[in-house]
Amino acid sequence: MDAQQISVAPSNFGNPGSPGDTAAPLQRPISRAATVLLQIGLVAVVVAVLPFKVFELDRYFVPKELVLHVVALGAVVLLLARTRAMIVDAADALLAFFLIWSVASALFAPNYWLAQRALGVSVSSAVIFWAARRLGDEGLYRPILVAAGAATVCAAVVALAQAYGFETEYFSLNRAPGGTSAIAISSRISARSDCRR
Repeated sequence: MDAQQISVAPSNFGNPGSPGDTAAPLQRPISRAATVLLQIGLVAVVVAVLPFKVFELDRYFVPKELVLHVVALGAVVLLLARTRAMIVDAADALLAFFLIWSVASALFAPNYWLAQRALGVSVSSAVIFWAARRLGDEGLYRPILVAAGAATVCAAVVALAQAYGFETEYFSLNRAPGGTSAIAISSRISARSDCRR
């Protein structure tokens, strides 16, 4: 599927260095603020946890999901809601189809609480994905890569500490040492962003 451009007004989006650009995206405070928000979110989603063991795994999932939703909301306010033009390619179309399919699945799910929770994670993740792509197109991929690397290191350190017997009330004793998923996701983010340079 070829990339298609959907525009509602003339824009240099995706080509910030063109001669006619009067406000280079690299100099836009909004783009910088969105980049900082994504950087904070990348690290915070790894380390966010609550000490209340009565909730067990939810004390990990709920804080991380909250960070995800807050960052996604900030990205919508700062970037996506202000977008005047966008590039739609195969990845965007497939992701949009996945979200539509997820909505349809959630409507017929036997457990509406879990379905809505999973749908919220999917929608917020898609929003952050699109925000990161826009920032990458504006040349702000490097700070996001640095934050993804820092988040990967944090996840690896936590996983190794738990694997080698370090004990704290923030670790779960009812499952194997965590961090593998976060490391894999962060690594894929880094690889994907690096390929888009």
